[in-house]
Amino acid sequence: MNVIRAKSIEKGWDLKLGELARIWKGGCIIRAIFLDRIKKAYDRNPDLANLLVDPEFAKEIIDRQSAWRQVVCLAINSGISTPGTRPLVEFIIDRFKLTGLY
Repeated sequence: MNVIRAKSIEKGWDLKLGELARIWKGGCIIRAIFLDRIKKAYDRNPDLANLLVDPEFAKEIIDRQSAWRQVVCLAINSGISTPGTRPLVEFIIDRFKLTGLY
């Protein structure tokens, strides 16, 4: 959504990201419930710079950070490659905590 938002600003398209999430629900492989949550986040704040700073999404991440870390540790200890998971946890949880975004 951040990439779409940035291009919309650059091109002056004035895309409504909440409305875009609603439209995608019609035939998208992303679960409709998740798209509803994205739409609600943008309905609450149409200028939302990042879904990760929406209070509802931030709470979900904070509430589940321990489980995410356990998965990463189990994968490492089991010799399972998870090239995207550890950096994702570090970026989403640790970076946003350090910057005070949640």
